[in-house]
Amino acid sequence: MVRANLEQARRTYDRTVKLHQQELVSDEALENARTQVEALEAQLQSAVDDVGRAGANLRLTSDDVSKTVLRAPIDGIIISLKKEIGEIVMGSQLTRDVIMTVADMSKMEIVVEVDENDVPDLRLGQTARITVDAFPDQKFEGTVTQIANSAKVVGFGTQEETTSFDVTVTLRGDVSAIRPGMSATADIETATHDDVLAVPIQCLTMRDPEADPEKDLAHVRSDKLKDVVFKVADNRSALAVVTTGIASEFDMEIAGKPSPKATKWCAVRIRRSTRT
Repeated sequence: MVRANLEQARRTYDRTVKLHQQELVSDEALENARTQVEALEAQLQSAVDDVGRAGANLRLTSDDVSKTVLRAPIDGIIISLKKEIGEIVMGSQLTRDVIMTVADMSKMEIVVEVDENDVPDLRLGQTARITVDAFPDQKFEGTVTQIANSAKVVGFGTQEETTSFDVTVTLRGDVSAIRPGMSATADIETATHDDVLAVPIQCLTMRDPEADPEKDLAHVRSDKLKDVVFKVADNRSALAVVTTGIASEFDMEIAGKPSPKATKWCAVRIRRSTRT
């Protein structure tokens, strides 16, 4: 509208100039026509500035609106909803207000606590077999994908003090039945030997092969003790010194003794997971 009035004022001014040149209008009429043009030009510029400010406000408001939309970094399923529609969400740089928890249910991992004495045997990529308490008859396979660098100490300064490290195992295969928070047990293979002889751990003991059987055990020197097993020879029990290898929870490898049949024995570490 202002632009149309300005065009009209300019045409009026041009006619007034011609009439003034013919001395048909006064100087005052010419001045009024010029003033009208200048006033409308100022109004037009003001309107243009208003449009610019309105555009800036629109962009600012759009930016504010975009910040009210939270987008999850992954596709997944909401497993925990803390806020409903209409509730106030508070948050700042110092505090946070969790709205919901989103999980990718197509992938699952467990975090197991491994004793500090067993951590040196662990490596990324090692195979693990997992038993979930909710599915005792079903076995899952996984891979070690992360080993914590910092320890978790429980009961510091007490006789019950324990030091462990969090180890993350990523499950393979179909994990659709597993839910976050379930408890599980992981058997992590740290070494594998094929075609070896293994005996139950209960069969292994320590003796001094050169000790006098007539003397009391109190006279046995600890530095003379060796790993031994008792084998049957000529229908009698005979002591045999052995060298041990890797061990599982129940069996111990007898190093250098081939098994009569191909059998695989693996050293494993078993720990309970508190979350999946």
